[in-house]
Amino acid sequence: MAVYRLRFSAEQIETKLQKWAASNQYADVHAVYRAIELGHITADEVVCALIEEEFIPHIARADGKRVNHARVRLCRCWMMAEEHIKWTLASRITIDTPIVGRMIGKDKPFMMVHRADCLNAPTPDEAIKLRWQKPTTNSQSAEFIIHAPFRFGISSVILHKFETHQKHNHENMVLHRFYTETNAYQTTITCTITAPNMDVIHELQNEFNILQERGDIFDYSVWGLFHSEHLRLSGKLDKRQHNPYTLKQIRDQAMFFGRDEEIKRIIEYLREGETFIVLYGQKRIGKTSLMEHLGEHVIPKTLPNDILPIFFDALSLAPFNTQTLLRGLIESAIPHITRTIKRATLPTDLRLRPNELHQSPFTYFAQWVKRVEKRLGGKRILFMIDEFTRAEEEYRRGQIDESFFSGLQWLAGNQHIGFFICVHDHIYRQNTQSWGFLQRGHPLYLRTLDKQAAKKLIQLPLQSLYQFDEGIVDKIVDMTNGHPYFIQAICLELSVHMSKQDTHHITDDDLSVAINSVLHNGRHYFHHFHNQENPLCNDVLKCIAFLADDEHQWVERETIQEAALEWQIGNRMSIAESIGILYQAGIIEARTHNNTKSTYRIPIKLFQFWLRQGTHPLIRSDMQKHEGLSS
Repeated sequence: MAVYRLRFSAEQIETKLQKWAASNQYADVHAVYRAIELGHITADEVVCALIEEEFIPHIARADGKRVNHARVRLCRCWMMAEEHIKWTLASRITIDTPIVGRMIGKDKPFMMVHRADCLNAPTPDEAIKLRWQKPTTNSQSAEFIIHAPFRFGISSVILHKFETHQKHNHENMVLHRFYTETNAYQTTITCTITAPNMDVIHELQNEFNILQERGDIFDYSVWGLFHSEHLRLSGKLDKRQHNPYTLKQIRDQAMFFGRDEEIKRIIEYLREGETFIVLYGQKRIGKTSLMEHLGEHVIPKTLPNDILPIFFDALSLAPFNTQTLLRGLIESAIPHITRTIKRATLPTDLRLRPNELHQSPFTYFAQWVKRVEKRLGGKRILFMIDEFTRAEEEYRRGQIDESFFSGLQWLAGNQHIGFFICVHDHIYRQNTQSWGFLQRGHPLYLRTLDKQAAKKLIQLPLQSLYQFDEGIVDKIVDMTNGHPYFIQAICLELSVHMSKQDTHHITDDDLSVAINSVLHNGRHYFHHFHNQENPLCNDVLKCIAFLADDEHQWVERETIQEAALEWQIGNRMSIAESIGILYQAGIIEARTHNNTKSTYRIPIKLFQFWLRQGTHPLIRSDMQKHEGLSS
């Protein structure tokens, strides 16, 4: 791959420019711009300085002595005495060019690094021999940028492609970054991977070619990574490959904390013979992780002779309809059944008959389950269906009709077939087509982690690497209100930041860096947390975030309504409805003050801070003007 991309955020570029300006005796960044305009320096020289700073961490001494990379500078090399512009393509320090160093200064000496073949390089007697610390790696890194139509579940479909490829074919493939950005017309997904070889990347390209031909995505592009970025991703010293935190479901049981009360209730339901359980909660609250933990670890150990759990992801179906869902459940169950009855293949009477399934899907499925349970000696099958929210979306698209839900209701109610279904809370609480079906099950609402479980999630995964200064863990719990996804987000960024530091103590400054990184990438972290399809709800939510402060988190309903009306955010009725929607979704909390006044707050401060900085400039201006008049 000959085309490479450098990824610097606007804040990173600004910081790098300020640092370069100060080190080169410029007053500020604007002075650098003026110097470029006047021809005193070239823009190419500045850009090279920003890029070459990435090389410094990979410089090592040939004699093995430690290098303090904070005290390393790259020299302005030039190759010819008459060369008036010192920074040319032939004179830059790049990876693999021979380099030497020399110590400059007495009180606080720093090492100046030169190309070994440039005119101002130190003499062999005074030169410090250097080498590039380039770990041996047989991997390839690439960035995929995918453009897809704006529709429900497309991000999960793309992520599923990477996970399936990683799980079943290439365990050494690492997905470092998965970022989605959505507008009214399309979804843009950016993924960064490290793979054992180019064959893996080519196979992924073939997968995306198929999706493009089917119309699931518009187009995609593949970029190679800049050399230093590739080294950082694939190097043996890269701690991000070993970062215990993840924004996906928890597969490592060492990272599963809490949920003891929920697990206890579910096991009690199953022991009592309950055949229909509905797990619902906010997006990213940990529903899938809990379901997989139950299916893979808890139920097989607690109820080994009573229940055979079958996990199934509804997002894996294409297309989604009655026949494909029931067939998918049967095919997912077959490997578990053959292992249980200790046979290489299914008995003839248990083999799938597609024609019969197509003619009478629910009847055939019920009869097949009864035959299987009889063969298992009375052991019940529990179909654990994740992302069942997709059924509601497919109903709205016209892919399924009312008979789909009535058929499942008949299976769960009349035929007593076990279903454990996972849905988003707005599907369970609002007037949706699947609401009547879901109400037949035993509900279980998944909340945020309790304080003790949240602290364990923060501390235990990093306890062998770092020590938290006093109060840091409590600050993370306070910022996230125990929400596991946002704990993972902060700690993931914190782990990445600490992997670049020389200290083992996590300070308040380190936490601030991690939080700022989360806030800067807020659209990625908060995109799935609230309903972006309802602009009025979003404006009311921003209004609440702006009216609250660190000391007074709770805001009265009347204050919200009056401010929203003044800022022309809907009318009184629509504002009240939006507050109700936000409350039902669990995004805001409510309480009654003195039995008369209702007050609200955003429980996740991290989300509140992001909303404040993301408030529309016109609304923010009016808000600040209003605050100025009030004061």
